[in-house]
Amino acid sequence: MGGRAAEEIIFGDITTGASQDIEYVTSIARRMVCEFGMSSIGNIALKPDADGNTMISAEVASRIDTEVSALIDQAYTTALNILREKEDKLMVISEHLIQVETIDGEELDRMLFAA
Repeated sequence: MGGRAAEEIIFGDITTGASQDIEYVTSIARRMVCEFGMSSIGNIALKPDADGNTMISAEVASRIDTEVSALIDQAYTTALNILREKEDKLMVISEHLIQVETIDGEELDRMLFAA
């Protein structure tokens, strides 16, 4: 959710540019709830079987959606908080990316951890 949060901080709005963030976080959150039992629903396998059939009620499906949404909201809030705390570095990195378009992990580390 970092890309989407950065857009909100830098541009004051969100665009379609972070759509991949949304797909990715939704997939992870759904797996956390449905496969890994990492929600208040508990330790139940809630993913479809090999034939694509789900054996869950509409009520449980709704609870899954609620849990997934809560995890995504929490991730977004966390990303916003981190980026707001480090906004000076975010601005430096975003300005650098405008010039070079991509950076590797080593360069990013230097920018983040420079004095």
